[in-house]
Amino acid sequence: MRITYPVEDYYTLLRRYRKITMKKIKYMSYITTFVWMMISFITLSSIYLSSIGWVINLTMSIIFALVSIYVFYKERNFILLISSINNNTYKTKAIIYELLSLTIILLVGLVALSGVYHRVFNEQFSVFG
Repeated sequence: MRITYPVEDYYTLLRRYRKITMKKIKYMSYITTFVWMMISFITLSSIYLSSIGWVINLTMSIIFALVSIYVFYKERNFILLISSINNNTYKTKAIIYELLSLTIILLVGLVALSGVYHRVFNEQFSVFG
């Protein structure tokens, strides 16, 4: 006996998968924004440990905060863009690409956060300087 699935079930599963993936993108965006903001705050607060390189620490803290703001607005605009696209093929490809790029940005942020955390809290030095 051969089992056949109606076409409606396939599209229902695809929509459900897309909703789950969009939620993943949304929450990963929040986590990535939080990680980069933490890097920015720790870099800024490391000026207290050593005031020799306060200019570079302040500059890099601003750059890290701008990366965080960029990621947040990029993902917000991506979610708005995806909701306006009607073609399923392009929508799925864009979601996969965005999930991959957001994962890479998050991993780079976690590596940088671990380095900044080690520099400030274990070595008791400012991040830059």
